[in-house]
Amino acid sequence: MSESTPKVSVRRVDETLQYNQGLIQGLQLVCMPSDEIYPIAGSMWWVAWSGHCLAGFGGLKRLEHEPSVGFLCRAGVLDTYRGKGLHRRIIRVRVSAAKRLSLDYVTTYTLSLNAASSNNLIREGFKTYSPPWLWAGKGVVYWIRDLR
Repeated sequence: MSESTPKVSVRRVDETLQYNQGLIQGLQLVCMPSDEIYPIAGSMWWVAWSGHCLAGFGGLKRLEHEPSVGFLCRAGVLDTYRGKGLHRRIIRVRVSAAKRLSLDYVTTYTLSLNAASSNNLIREGFKTYSPPWLWAGKGVVYWIRDLR
């Protein structure tokens, strides 16, 4: 980032507010145009800002069927901010929130060809694993991090 580029901040947003729902939906559409919108309700969300400009987002959901496990449900970084460590910061803020919630594990998945996200998860202490059932489907890599 140049001297004139504002620092990027990652802030928790109130997902019950319609304005924030619109931000999260819009970021999902821009970052993942071929994916369906992930439901916003029932998850915690963070938005990354550079000054007044959106830079990225991420969500964390406590799994209903396994309440000691958090799911990094969705994350994205806008093109301008990629390659600057923002995705890792968004991972870290959600892992920190999972620890504050006293969760034992966090899990997520990536598409098998998404090397950038996979490498960021590895750098943040995640390991691949084989879940008992393929809840995200075939052709994805499943990730888990022990928080105990």
